[in-house]
Amino acid sequence: MFIVLIYQAAAYYYHGLILDEGNTEKSHGMAVAALQAADEYFKESKKLCEAFNAATPLSRLSLHFLLLTVMLLNLPSDKRNPPLWGTMKYLSEKIPKDTASKVRINRDLYTPE
Repeated sequence: MFIVLIYQAAAYYYHGLILDEGNTEKSHGMAVAALQAADEYFKESKKLCEAFNAATPLSRLSLHFLLLTVMLLNLPSDKRNPPLWGTMKYLSEKIPKDTASKVRINRDLYTPE
């Protein structure tokens, strides 16, 4: 489940970068929206991953338990979680940084003073 969310986060992230290449206010606004969606998908996938890693091996078989754990307990990350690597590590660094940057730039460009 969290793998699908990572793929969705990546898709929205790259879609946002492509939209940001446009020269209009609309394309920049759509880019910001896509990057914010990527950020939300990434945060949700991270929560699911943390809950999965915190669960006992037997409960890992039960997707229902995993989803309930995330929704009810909203487990924070701790030392029980393995370090991020690969796509997850790259996205964990890029998505929040690029989203914040694009939101700030878009606000500066299109907010009347």
